[in-house]
Amino acid sequence: MFSIQNKQLEAFKDLALKKFEDEMVEHIKEFFPSHYIMIQEIAIRNTIRFGYLRAKNHGFSTKRNVCLYINNMMILGSHFDYDPQYPWANFILKDDSERHPIIRIDKLCDKTLDVFDQLLGRRQLFINRALLNLHNNADLILQMLRSSDLTGAFQHLRIIFPEKYDVIGEFNLSQMINYGFDQANTYGITSQSSILIYIVCMFLLGSDFDKDPQFPWARKILNDFTVKDKNEKAELLYRTGVDNLNSFFVRNNH
Repeated sequence: MFSIQNKQLEAFKDLALKKFEDEMVEHIKEFFPSHYIMIQEIAIRNTIRFGYLRAKNHGFSTKRNVCLYINNMMILGSHFDYDPQYPWANFILKDDSERHPIIRIDKLCDKTLDVFDQLLGRRQLFINRALLNLHNNADLILQMLRSSDLTGAFQHLRIIFPEKYDVIGEFNLSQMINYGFDQANTYGITSQSSILIYIVCMFLLGSDFDKDPQFPWARKILNDFTVKDKNEKAELLYRTGVDNLNSFFVRNNH
């Protein structure tokens, strides 16, 4: 009898989680329409499930708090809580002086919105200008990355998105670059120019874009053993990432 009750309880939990997932899909469709179009529903649902577990690990269990946590993932990337570009996120989430989940998630959201406003600019000028630059000059940027090495990383990141460069800051970007060097190496990407291309993808999509459920194409490319040339793999990452951001830009300007 006890085991039957446990099964019933698990069934109720599964139904509640499915209902929450469906509600979050509609929430993202309404409040993040460009993300919904770019990522598509299967990946959106995987992201919601991932976010639910991630939020739970940080002590967030109510629908409100989990929803807000997933909102942050949409803006900063699904692994924002450990992204070296945003060390303040981990500080807020791990702050022992503030144990109340509502206050912690509200602090996190306030900081995220402040950073996001700085990246957007007035009437979304900054982010649209960066996206337009990628849209119009994708091949030229790739050509410059091919002929460069890691000593030019800061310069290229500044050219691609100067406002984000300033907001993140050189110290945090140096942490991201070091992390990117190690991450690229795990996929056999070892040439300086290819590592630089990988780091540009991190800058644009989040430092753990390779594991982000919002970007399943990244994992597929990086684990595609039919592509033997690692330089080709890095460039395919870049081109696919730009194509995804282009769809965001086109949708954002209609």
